[in-house]
Amino acid sequence: METESGTTVEELLRTLLEERAELDRLISALQKRLGPSERVGTQAALFGAEPKTANSDSALPFGLQTGQFFGLSRPEAAIALLTRATRPLSTNEIVETLKVTGYDVSGKNVLSAFYTALKRHPELRRVAKNTWGLKKWYPNLKDTGKKGENN
Repeated sequence: METESGTTVEELLRTLLEERAELDRLISALQKRLGPSERVGTQAALFGAEPKTANSDSALPFGLQTGQFFGLSRPEAAIALLTRATRPLSTNEIVETLKVTGYDVSGKNVLSAFYTALKRHPELRRVAKNTWGLKKWYPNLKDTGKKGENN
C-alpha cells in the first residue's frame, strides 16, 4: 500500500517510529535537566491530560499491568511481552511497551542494548529487520548451532 507521496505505509510507519524514538530521547534528556520536582506533570501540562496513575492499567496494551515485568531481565521481559502480544514486535515496540508498564529502560543507547540482549537469548529470533519473535513460533527454523547466533 502506498501513500500519496509514493512511500509505502510500512516505510512511513518505520520513519515515524524512528522519529518517535529520537523525540523520546530528547524528552528524556530535557526531563533529566529539569530534575524530579519539575518533571512531574510536565507531559500532562503540555498536552492537557492527566498523568497516568497506577489505576490506569486499562490503558496499557495487550492487557498488561503496571509493574508486570518488575525484576525480569531484558530478554525475560521481552519474552513475557511477546507471549502476551502473540505477534512479533520491533525492538522499539518492545522498549516502549515495557516503558509504559514501568519497566526501567534507562541508560545509554537503550535500543541498542535491548537489541543486543535479545539477539543473544536462545528463545528469541530476529524475524525481520529489527523485529523479534519467539523461537517456538517457528518450529521449522533450523538452529545454526552457533552460540549467540540469531539470524
